[in-house]
Amino acid sequence: MYNRASMNWSEFVRRWQDSSSGERQGSQTQFNELCALLGEPGPNHDPNSGDYYAFEFGAAKTDGRNGFADVALKDHFGWEYKAKKKDLGAAYKQLLDYHEALGQPPLLVVSDMERFEVHTKWAQMESWTYRFGLADLLSDEPVVVTTPTGTPKEPHKLTARQVLKALFEDVEKLKPNRPRDDITKEAAAEFERIAVSLRKWKNAKGEQLVDDLRIARLITKLIFCIFATDVQLLPKFAFSDLIKDLRDDPPAFRASLSELFRCMESGDNFGGRKLKKFNGWLFADHDVPEWFLGDEIRVLERLDAMNWADVEPAIFGTLFERVLDKGTRAKLGAHYTSRDDIELLVKPVLMSPLEREWDGVREAAIAALQKARERGATEQTRKERLREMVEPFLERLGKVQVLDPACGSGNFLYVSLALLKRLEKEVLAFAEVHGVELEPRAQDVVLPRLRRAVEAA
Repeated sequence: MYNRASMNWSEFVRRWQDSSSGERQGSQTQFNELCALLGEPGPNHDPNSGDYYAFEFGAAKTDGRNGFADVALKDHFGWEYKAKKKDLGAAYKQLLDYHEALGQPPLLVVSDMERFEVHTKWAQMESWTYRFGLADLLSDEPVVVTTPTGTPKEPHKLTARQVLKALFEDVEKLKPNRPRDDITKEAAAEFERIAVSLRKWKNAKGEQLVDDLRIARLITKLIFCIFATDVQLLPKFAFSDLIKDLRDDPPAFRASLSELFRCMESGDNFGGRKLKKFNGWLFADHDVPEWFLGDEIRVLERLDAMNWADVEPAIFGTLFERVLDKGTRAKLGAHYTSRDDIELLVKPVLMSPLEREWDGVREAAIAALQKARERGATEQTRKERLREMVEPFLERLGKVQVLDPACGSGNFLYVSLALLKRLEKEVLAFAEVHGVELEPRAQDVVLPRLRRAVEAA
């Protein structure tokens, strides 16, 4: 073990630049040395306790397989190491799989012992990434801060050492200053520009040449393509590169976009590569109005460049609704109900009773496990007892149904589903940490009803 008396930052950098240690051999040593240089204690708490700071924290991945976070400090960070030159993007994805099980820490750190990335994960805030290397630990220059799409962000001017210190001392120093709601409204406003532009074309009688249903269906397809590209269901060349390559040739762009829609509906080849087949009605038509011109393509290019992980999906039901409803058509910002506002209703009515029930189940399960250990019960017996206590709550959670009597844009149902799934992940993580693997339930958690049916009742 090294301490500040025996190693300074220059020696630390030189040592790890020259090191050939693999992930397992080097990660804990490097982390403890960083702690010593920062004047912070190393991990020493029980990873099964409620107040943890531990190496190799046991966690449940979202796909149900076992896994470990290399280091975890409750309410601060999860940290994943990889060997030198390995893909830090893959390491970050791995940490995302652990995020719920780690208690949703606001910071996720990945490193290959030469490069460091600190990713922010505050709910309802823009995502930032702080990137720096070993040599930056000797510099007084601020580190590079970007959004996931590479847009520079430098509001705090923190050095690499200050970023590392903030991980332990004050995570709020690393918090982004732009709410996701602002980003979402910006995205919606851009789509509204497309709708307004297409709506302006009229015939001699003053009638719209592109009716509102066509506009709404086109916007929905475009939104889907952007999301599908971001999660790599749709290859980048098929949509993002298509926009860049043909933005100055609207007729060619429209023809190619229509062909893309057709290939997505059928799963055919596009640009020499086979696409996935996207089932459902969305791409049953391949319509791209001939009035989709250069200005609209540039709006679409700006939309595609946005970080869609920070765009709140709940808004787009409202956008679709406003395009169709002439009686309430107006600027989206005047009508958009934010996720926070929806949660003001959903949390006390739907989630608080379930969360209180889960708190009771969890506390009873912990007490039962402690008694079983005191009696000398086998590990298998303790696991069976935990399963008996937790699984009924998971079954109950899977049978929750939510009624949305307004049956409008679907935002209420979307937020309800997201909160229910979050609680389900918490239950699965609790069981996994104690060695019990449970399966997510096939939830029929959202059950829309027609407004007239509610009125009739």
